[in-house]
Amino acid sequence: MNEGIKVICADLPIDLNSVELVPIGDVHDGEDMFDLEMFDNIIRYVLAKPNRYVILNGDLLNNAIKTSVSDTYEETSTPEQQIGTIAFRLMQIKDRILAMGSGNHEERTLKLTGIDPSRYLAVRLGIEERYSSNSFVLFLRFGQLRPAVKGKEWKASYSIFVQHGYGGGKKNGSKLNNLNDSDQIIADADLYIMGHTHTPIANVKSTFVCDTRNNKVLRKNKYFLMHNAYLKFGGYGLRYGFSPAANEITYATLSIIKGKKRISLTIGI
Repeated sequence: MNEGIKVICADLPIDLNSVELVPIGDVHDGEDMFDLEMFDNIIRYVLAKPNRYVILNGDLLNNAIKTSVSDTYEETSTPEQQIGTIAFRLMQIKDRILAMGSGNHEERTLKLTGIDPSRYLAVRLGIEERYSSNSFVLFLRFGQLRPAVKGKEWKASYSIFVQHGYGGGKKNGSKLNNLNDSDQIIADADLYIMGHTHTPIANVKSTFVCDTRNNKVLRKNKYFLMHNAYLKFGGYGLRYGFSPAANEITYATLSIIKGKKRISLTIGI
């Protein structure tokens, strides 16, 4: 039983010894400040190597509606058109998408009508079984952690907790606090991913865990990654006095080195 937290599982080939995991969110297709060139660059980046995979993390659509903060008159397309255009753009990498979550911009329509634009997008992409309307845990397996025994494969298994995010404020300290607090929900994930604040941040926390089977106390590192947005500066951010956020791409590299799982975080490509 997983309580109210959806679990998504992805099983990749055993001959992979590393995976680049690229979170893509806060695209805001339909916003006047949407940076299409930057978005096209990340699509090309993902396709350039076969070991690059994607988690979609909400606010793919700007989805300005009458009751939202966003101004419908500044949109470059309607919410329905945004579903079509972002689906077209993501179709190139649909086989690289391991999981998909929603965001607060899509939630506007869900709250008002009970219709979930993100689910419709997932259906268009053919990945509805990999979709969650809320935060979720992704269990990712790949590579060979140790030699097979009696035909049983011993793949590396990584646990990844993904939230679209919330809050933020103008200071990076509050954004980092929200990111680091992810482990208050899922205590022992390997990697935590969050968006929403449009600010690329990478952080590592270390803790100790009890190994009751072997009567040991072991150190465990937990990795935290906040991804960027795909927006030029102006509009809402300029109007309300936010400083321009860096738009460097963030990603995590999961690898197997000498029979041990490794994680490294990168900002910039």
